[in-house]
Amino acid sequence: MPDPKTSRRRKGCLIAGTFALFILALVATVYWASFLRGRTVGDVERIVRAEIPPGSTRPEVESVLKKHGIRHAEQNATRTRRGGQTLPELAGLSERDIGCTTEAYIDDAHVDLVYTGMILVYFLFDREGRLARHLVYPWVNENHSHVINWYLDPPPHPPVTTDSVD
Repeated sequence: MPDPKTSRRRKGCLIAGTFALFILALVATVYWASFLRGRTVGDVERIVRAEIPPGSTRPEVESVLKKHGIRHAEQNATRTRRGGQTLPELAGLSERDIGCTTEAYIDDAHVDLVYTGMILVYFLFDREGRLARHLVYPWVNENHSHVINWYLDPPPHPPVTTDSVD
């Protein structure tokens, strides 16, 4: 017959070992989700709010984007529709108020715990070339495809932030 003291000791070691493995797995998951993935919407918002004040010119905005390694291109906002509305409409502006837009995109962004995704940022400039607002779209790639053609398949979510000159 097994010694009760030894049995309790083995049971205690088994419980402690299982608990330690659970904690190790939890720490590894949090580390992976927090540190090894790309930029978050919050990261992008912090960059925009800290370094791109309302009223900035397009060259100033593009300089900040370039400094942070964020791809971008000039685009015509009246052609891009999200949920049946143009970008100016989503930002609460008239299309007549917008002179040009710059579109920034961050690939492999941290927008979901499981799936990869991207963050799209639209900078809308007034007729004088000053930043009027920006829109941020997180896009989760649930298809597991690394080629995202968001011109044909727009992000399904509404913008999470807008910023304006008051």
